[in-house]
Amino acid sequence: DTVLVLGSGVLGMLNIKYAKMLGVKKIIATDIRESRLGFAEQFGADYMFKADEYTPDKLRKVNNGELADLVLLCAGAKQATEQALKSSGLGGRVIFFATPKKGEKVGIDFSKLWRTGFEWKPTYGASPKACRDSFELIRRGKIKVKDMITHRFLLEDISKGFEIASTGEDNGAKVIIKPHGIDR
Repeated sequence: DTVLVLGSGVLGMLNIKYAKMLGVKKIIATDIRESRLGFAEQFGADYMFKADEYTPDKLRKVNNGELADLVLLCAGAKQATEQALKSSGLGGRVIFFATPKKGEKVGIDFSKLWRTGFEWKPTYGASPKACRDSFELIRRGKIKVKDMITHRFLLEDISKGFEIASTGEDNGAKVIIKPHGIDR
């Protein structure tokens, strides 16, 4: 199986770790930030592309001429959504963990997807069972999350934490605010 993760923020990183844990043979990741591509590689992606340079043809080059079996859309950019729909192979699936901004239209020729047998699934949040299953994977150490935390701040430094979290400055991935002191 081949998994393409579009958007390598925290959600993308978790999906990369999960795919790796499941034994996915080839994981490809994209992001607009080089630092996130570094995290994607660290957590198990085999190939990384800058989001603005990614094309389905580049996917085919690293995937024996094929598109992805599963595409996980973890970025809310219109371009990422269009890339997701164009990157699903025959019988492939696209799962939308993010969508473009409200009112933003996505330009895609669905006639090209008509006979591919692709499935798409929008998702928002998670069921109680999915949450329990996810927490159990973390609790049992199957999915490690502490290595995703790049910064810890006290409550009085919350504005700096939000700045790093929103801009990705200082190679920020996951920022934690600890109101009662920082424990490593």
